[in-house]
Amino acid sequence: MITSEPRGTDLLLLTLQRPEKRNALSLALIEQLTSELQRSEADPSIRGVVVTGAGPSFCAGVDLHEFADATPESARVLIDALRVLCLTVRELSKPVACAIQGHCLGGALELAACADFRVCTPDAQLGMPEVILGLPSVIDAVMLGHLIGVGRARELLLTGEPISGETALSCGLVNRLSSLDELLNTTADLLRLATRHLPEVVAAQKRSWKHFALAPHNNSPPTACAAEAVRQIPSTTMDVLFHGATVYDGSGAEGVRQDVAVRGERIVAVGDGADRVNASNVIDADGLALAPGFIDMHSHADHTLPANPTATNSITQGVTTELIGLCGFSVAPVSLEPAKASQLKDMAAGIGPDLSWTWHSFGNFLETLAAQKPAVNVAPLVGHHALRILAMGGPGRLGYEQRARLRPRPVRQPRRAGVLRPGAAPSRWNLCVAHPR
Repeated sequence: MITSEPRGTDLLLLTLQRPEKRNALSLALIEQLTSELQRSEADPSIRGVVVTGAGPSFCAGVDLHEFADATPESARVLIDALRVLCLTVRELSKPVACAIQGHCLGGALELAACADFRVCTPDAQLGMPEVILGLPSVIDAVMLGHLIGVGRARELLLTGEPISGETALSCGLVNRLSSLDELLNTTADLLRLATRHLPEVVAAQKRSWKHFALAPHNNSPPTACAAEAVRQIPSTTMDVLFHGATVYDGSGAEGVRQDVAVRGERIVAVGDGADRVNASNVIDADGLALAPGFIDMHSHADHTLPANPTATNSITQGVTTELIGLCGFSVAPVSLEPAKASQLKDMAAGIGPDLSWTWHSFGNFLETLAAQKPAVNVAPLVGHHALRILAMGGPGRLGYEQRARLRPRPVRQPRRAGVLRPGAAPSRWNLCVAHPR
């Protein structure tokens, strides 16, 4: 009755699978959902949990057929199981989000109210119809008051009337609205805004919220509670801490001075607070740029980096590696023959700033570029247009055998300089014989 599957590499998706009953909560389903949540707590690879329902409804609440046939003792067992489920959701150290479509009624709304986030469709129906059925709500209806205020919560509980998803958003009962097609994506995106942070800190934040919001009569002073929450964060050692870097997010916005903590292959924290993080390797990145590491796969940076090695436009867009020469254009090798050299320079005109053209071989060009200390990595490909001009000039069209004889030496020379391979497909060099203008 519950399917469990990964959602990406960090989230667990739990789906109620009783669509023929609008996913009504039977005792077996409640216990299975509780067990799946408890298992997720013990799995460090799971950073957050999404709960949803199969079919047109999220969940219609407790299965009334099972409840109607219950004895007082079995009814008490069912109610207690639902109480344990709601408690498990509230106390899970990992964020929980509910993706709600169709009906979310009674015990299902209590379950959703215990979650950290709720996303629903605009036409969803959320309500507490127990009074209409002649039953009081006895589980976690009190949670509604913390979300929408006592007055609105009492209206839901005493009238039994449902509200739409749009109304639920306006009163704060849900966090986001989404179309049905994008419901899971929207829910996962919202959940990842929390799971991107250190799990120990998220868990401490949830404990702190539980203390302040759900235990208002607790006698512990606020400062003592906060100190206890911080004390309970396990001592975690990061692999690398970049301290004081100018961090660019790849949007083109200005960089912001922040600390970045890395553990394993994940960036687990971005912000201030280096003094609160233990790290095996601390890198003083003051004055250095830190960017996401995008690779520009079609770059003309060989036309710009010799004159503008800071690569500001690339860095602010998150690019840290430029792949040059892929489209066929490159600024080297340059022929020693003035006519051929002029053809290459004419071809490069207008792509970037005026260059010094102090190099001839591709190796010379890479040495010149390295001396400028560019702010980005460069993966060099030699453009086939530069090879063609070096081998046979631009305007003419040689026969195949003549071109075959001329090609090997220009190709070997860039490869010795460390070039990855000629730009574009080598089998097509002999087709690129148009005048460079």
